[in-house]
Amino acid sequence: MVEPTDDDEDMAEGLALARTGDAAATRFLIAKTRVLEAQYEQLHLGHFREWMYTAGEFVIALVVFLVFAALASAVYQASQADGLVIEAFSVPPFLADKGLTGPVLAAKLLDRLTALQDATDSARAASSFKNDWTSDIKVEIPQTGVSLGQLVTYLHGWLGREVHLSGELYGTRRRWR
Repeated sequence: MVEPTDDDEDMAEGLALARTGDAAATRFLIAKTRVLEAQYEQLHLGHFREWMYTAGEFVIALVVFLVFAALASAVYQASQADGLVIEAFSVPPFLADKGLTGPVLAAKLLDRLTALQDATDSARAASSFKNDWTSDIKVEIPQTGVSLGQLVTYLHGWLGREVHLSGELYGTRRRWR
């Protein structure tokens, strides 16, 4: 479709005046030209709206695909999860005040297990030992009260073959001073 220009409009007006000399015909042609211009602009606006609608649908489809891909990846990783997971230990408050928190004690146990692993021949790879508190993701899933970390932990427990090790340290004040 060829877009009318201002020169075309001027020519149409000139032809109308030259042939008829009638002001009514000139007004009619000018009005008809304006209607055609408005229809042409409306057509372009319609194409723009269609393009924006299509772009919006594409963005929504991309977001849905990315969410699905992330879930599929999490399920796959959970199904492949195996190894020993050392969770943070429970400690009394007076030990935590001295810096012996649950994650610190679990890290010390992990260090000892790694040292034992290095000193002995074992079928378990050293990379299969991991600590649990480093993968605690705190992004809430809206309207469920479930965080992403809890969802991943649930998937690992359901689909994976991990062994969890946790513990607690207790004692009396007199003994730990």
